[in-house]
Amino acid sequence: MIYSELSDSRIETRKVEIWSNGKIGFSDLSESTNTTKFSEDAVPSIPEISKDSQFQPAEISKNEFEIIWSKRNSKVS
Repeated sequence: MIYSELSDSRIETRKVEIWSNGKIGFSDLSESTNTTKFSEDAVPSIPEISKDSQFQPAEISKNEFEIIWSKRNSKVS
């Protein structure tokens, strides 16, 4: 799973990646784990991402993202 907080211009400001083995990677403007990096480009819209069948994008609330973000150090890879 990949969770990204985006700016108004769809640039990632925080990101959490959770792998199937339970390891977690994260990145923000001041720190990141070795494997999790921001995209160099703006993140496409949800309809655009949905065109690729390997992704199932969904928008979550700021509160839901904060809950995920608060757990980012639990199993950092």
